[in-house]
Amino acid sequence: MSQDTMTPIERYEAVLNKNSVDRIPVTPLTQTGTVDLMNACGVYWPEAQIEPDKIVKLAWAAYEVAGLEGVRAPFYIYAEAVACGATLTKWKKNNHPVLEKPAVTSLEDIDKLEVPDPE
Repeated sequence: MSQDTMTPIERYEAVLNKNSVDRIPVTPLTQTGTVDLMNACGVYWPEAQIEPDKIVKLAWAAYEVAGLEGVRAPFYIYAEAVACGATLTKWKKNNHPVLEKPAVTSLEDIDKLEVPDPE
């Protein structure tokens, strides 16, 4: 088994610049707010979903504790839908947000969507 020769940041930057790497970097596509990482950093849901300092601490644990090259926040998969107009009923089911009203319910709704403000 070979040891890594690059730091996670070096590896990630190399991939972004199309340079060779010692191994494929790991970047989660959905979220990294796992129970193990919550226990490691002492931050838990639902506070880690709504308090900025706790969101950052749990997201950073994915890098600091697990060594992942990429981190992601928020920890739910509705951020894009909410930016487009969907609404959530928060923390109803096992401390997870629940989609209350989708942004799109018909093909006609697609033409009514506005590009979200990235700020």
